[in-house]
Amino acid sequence: MNRRHTISRVGVLAAIALAAVLPAAQAATTRGEFSKPPYYDGKLKSAPRHPAHVTIEFRSEPATIDPTPSNSPALATLVDSLRVELDRQTMTTRLPVDVRLQGWPDIRFGVRRGGAGPDGIPRGLTEIDTSEPRRMNFEVEGPSKTWKRDVSAAMADSVSVVVSVQLGFDELWVRQKDWKGNKTIEIGTDHAVPVPWLTSLDDPVQVLMLTGAVSDRNGKVLRVGAEGILARRTGMTASVIGVQEVLTEKDLASLMEAGAGQDPAWRVALRRLIANLLTVDE
Repeated sequence: MNRRHTISRVGVLAAIALAAVLPAAQAATTRGEFSKPPYYDGKLKSAPRHPAHVTIEFRSEPATIDPTPSNSPALATLVDSLRVELDRQTMTTRLPVDVRLQGWPDIRFGVRRGGAGPDGIPRGLTEIDTSEPRRMNFEVEGPSKTWKRDVSAAMADSVSVVVSVQLGFDELWVRQKDWKGNKTIEIGTDHAVPVPWLTSLDDPVQVLMLTGAVSDRNGKVLRVGAEGILARRTGMTASVIGVQEVLTEKDLASLMEAGAGQDPAWRVALRRLIANLLTVDE
């Protein structure tokens, strides 16, 4: 049983008809197909000059039971900590724009959704594509005209690109690790989480992750990326009956803890995301 809302076939046809009359700017585009990390798509032609960043935002999905910063103190604390850390790191500098500015590039990364089934009938817009080979991809929407205008106006002549980062929940596929039946979920660069061996390969696992985009002065999204922070490992009982568990307040609160001499997972994920977004591929 999947926790996310799916749309009926009738709803799909209605959604298609609605999409035909909506402005093109509202439609998300898909980028890349991935079975394993690193989860990045797009190339930079050269090393960015004095890259800047805007504040981190939380991306929420409608019709889900995922927590949000408004109802989860732990998640609110995490968002605040990420914002402070982003301003503190030295790979980018903060762009002087209104923190309430809306319309940033909306970057989702997770299991493929939508498309058409083997019978040619369109899936629901949020319906998971379980066809083989199972993959994850990016969905990129925006930025808005207002965001482009205000960000471009705030960019000094020496700034060539701006990085925008979001925190949110999505789902990734579980993979079999070896012939013994051990399973794992690779949530980011050099970051894999073991899962109970009874966990079904047919059901994705919820992951809290950072997604990011590099945009040029005109608002064009040049490169996108994702790094997972925490995966919800389904317990044995839930695995047997096919129920997906979601991250709890206790799970989220544990993110602020770290072992002696170690950085917390959220800080490592943010550092990797910014560095890899600004990497120039050979």
